[in-house]
Amino acid sequence: MGKKGKKKVPGTETKRGAPDHFTGFKRSFLDSQVLLYQQALDHPKSKEKTKEFYDKIARDFIAKFGDSEPFSLEPEEDPPAPSENTAATEYTDEEEAAKTTARYTKLQTKLAQWYRSKYKRPEVAKTSPTDVNPFAQIFGSAITKPRKQSPFHTYQKLYYDSRVKEEHERRYAVAKHKYNNMTEAEREAQQLKDPVRVSMMTAITAEFWNLESDDFRDEVAKLAEEEHQKEVLEWELRQSAPKTPQQFHQQLQFAADVIRPIANAISVHMQAAVSICIIGPIADRNGEIEVRSIHSNWPGGISASTWPNFDPAGYELAEQSMCAYGRANFSELLSVKII
Repeated sequence: MGKKGKKKVPGTETKRGAPDHFTGFKRSFLDSQVLLYQQALDHPKSKEKTKEFYDKIARDFIAKFGDSEPFSLEPEEDPPAPSENTAATEYTDEEEAAKTTARYTKLQTKLAQWYRSKYKRPEVAKTSPTDVNPFAQIFGSAITKPRKQSPFHTYQKLYYDSRVKEEHERRYAVAKHKYNNMTEAEREAQQLKDPVRVSMMTAITAEFWNLESDDFRDEVAKLAEEEHQKEVLEWELRQSAPKTPQQFHQQLQFAADVIRPIANAISVHMQAAVSICIIGPIADRNGEIEVRSIHSNWPGGISASTWPNFDPAGYELAEQSMCAYGRANFSELLSVKII
């Protein structure tokens, strides 16, 4: 007789395959980098550029979230973005350096697998009308309202180097030395774990934060609020529809930041050459109607071979037509000379 299997309760079946390792803040961070990943795939030297992307995303992930395992463990709050001029950590202990390298390699492999699984190179033949809109996430990320950093994270971002770093480095060195000079039995008896630099940094920064005066913490909270309001204002300017040449000019200052990734994403997802043209009055040209454009060639072509580069004369004629169209459509009140 064969084995009698257990009856499965409906709705409790275990999903096969690898789990979705990252959620919350970590998932949002990884999703925000997807356009860079797609650009690496699209590059003529895609193998080399994709490897560079995996290196960069692993370094940025560690700088923001640390390298503690499990890598999918979600923080209680979204950590601040790492400083661009943060110096690389130098290790004098070979064992520590080896362990750090091993964790880095493991994380890099996991991130590479995650991106390959979630954001495969699109294949037009496999798409169908029932597929999820491939642009929903891209447009969503472009218009997401900025999140407010907590006063603590603002303090960590602004004052770690000047107030906390020296004590953090000292305590970490002591803890690491103690751990390295214990036997495995002693570590188990004292439930001592290998100290993690980033986790210790957060804990020590919290100690310093709690020792600060109420007035100082109120000032940091005010700075966090002012920074958030500034980011929200910039975000609102990007979302609002321009009504005057001055507003249109203000929008143009941000247009490339938002539209370039969209043009690149469309070219990747639809395997198409993309030209996005914005027609409207330009404030610093006395309200004259002009065209601003973003171009992205299809992934299989030469990246520099966009419409204006391929046919400059033809594109100039097209721009002249667009300007004529703009002058006919915009109110005279928008195109008069600005005093």
